[in-house]
Order: sequence, then structure tokens, then C-alpha cells
Amino acid sequence: ASIPLDGRMKSRLRSVPAPLLGFFLLSALSASPATAKSLPLHIELPDRSVWGMIDVPKGEGPHPVLLVAPGDESDIGDPLYLKIARSATDQGYVVVRLEWSFLKRSDGKPSPDGKKEAEELSTALSMLPSRMMKQYEIDPAKSILLAKGLGARIAMKTESGASGDSVKAEILLNPECDPAVATSFPTVY
Repeated sequence: ASIPLDGRMKSRLRSVPAPLLGFFLLSALSASPATAKSLPLHIELPDRSVWGMIDVPKGEGPHPVLLVAPGDESDIGDPLYLKIARSATDQGYVVVRLEWSFLKRSDGKPSPDGKKEAEELSTALSMLPSRMMKQYEIDPAKSILLAKGLGARIAMKTESGASGDSVKAEILLNPECDPAVATSFPTVY
């Protein structure tokens, strides 16, 4: 099986070995459901709530962690993200699947400047080394951000500092670099 790549697909990788990238992109298509447990995630911000899921693998840790930041039309139940979560947990990763707060609002649209989504992503990333996550036996030194569409665009947004030093590798897919938003988002990858 293969994943079709179009001319718009862009990725920025920092220290990601080729086998790891291949693992996420190719084995996700044929993953078997071996997740020991999926638990709801709730992050309370001053003006909104962010939801998601934490998929915990079978076996003892410490486990590497994969944080998934979806596009603007996808939620945590999207078949692609479920396959990635199953595949990653089969390989011993704890997977944190983030769902943007705007998906729960009646208008269903992200903030115009991306600042709310950047805050949500930064908050999720900053919780990885927290005491709350210790129960899942994660190794925050082995953390990866997988972001698609809007998630990739938010991670690229230089002024947000969304990923900073909290992740060791980023895989950014289809970052939606629309020239109409070039004043808000960088155009260099």
C-alpha cells in the first residue's frame, strides 16, 4: 500500500530517522488494534476546553510519545488518526490525539490568527513531561509531533513557539500554506 503525495505535501523533519517516518506513514495502513487502552483527555484553558484521547500501549515503559495535531476538518475519531494510533501503540508509543476546541463550537472555525490553536498545541506539548503524564510511563525525551493541515500550519507558526524544544522530531503534513495567509504564517519550510 502507498500514500498518495501531491505537490502541496510539505514536511519538516528534525532528527527523524527514515525508518521512523516510514513506520508512521506506511505501517499505519495495516495496523492491528493492539491498544491496551484509550482514555479521554481533557485540558481546561481559561476560556475553553480542549479534548482528545490518550492511547496507551501494552507493556511497561518508559514509552516514546507521539502527539497528533489534526487538520481543521478532522477529529480524533478520523480513520487515519485511529490507524496511526493503533500502529504507534503496537510499536510501544503512547499517542496523544488532540482535538481542536473550535470543532465543538457552533461556527466550527479556527481562530483567524491561529493564536488559540497555538495555545492549545503548546499546552498539550507542555503537559508531556508533567506529573500527570507519568502514570502512562512516557519518556518525554522521545517525543514526536505529527501534525497535518491546520496542525502543521500552527506548528510552523514561528511566533507561536508551538513545539519549541518540547519535541525531538516533527512530521508536518500538508501545512496549508495558502498565499492568502502568508502574512500570518511563514512561507519557508
